[in-house]
Amino acid sequence: MTPGQAIVDVVQSLKGGYQRLALVVGPPRSGKTTAMRWAAEQFPFPVLNVNLELAKQLLPYSRQERPRAAGVALSELLAGQTTEVVGLDNLELLFSTELKLDPLRLLQSESRQRILVATWNGSREGSELRYAKPGHPEFATFQTPATPIISSALAATVETL
Repeated sequence: MTPGQAIVDVVQSLKGGYQRLALVVGPPRSGKTTAMRWAAEQFPFPVLNVNLELAKQLLPYSRQERPRAAGVALSELLAGQTTEVVGLDNLELLFSTELKLDPLRLLQSESRQRILVATWNGSREGSELRYAKPGHPEFATFQTPATPIISSALAATVETL
């Protein structure tokens, strides 16, 4: 199964759930965006460039105001979408140490309103979900969430924990 087909299958399975988040996990340039775009054409759903859209919304705020405004801005961005499913790509801004966000918790919270499929630059290592690589300024670890994790590897695997 291709990663794109895995995304389509997972989206179908998330309908009616409480938290409806799926993560497409892999290192940079591993095909996450390509798989997401393919799935978005099949289903169809929009794919938002979170870095670009969130940065636009945060421009009017001072550096001190941005941590408080970021979560609200993401909620407003998603509230403006009219589809049941939304793809989120380029999430790096959510991990900015300046914003002091818990990106996984934020995505889980927002997935109560609609199905979210988000690309995640990192890996799953045992019971940990990692963002970035150790030594990277935004490196973070999370307990592996109870949400489908789609590997961006060529032979896609889907794990629901």
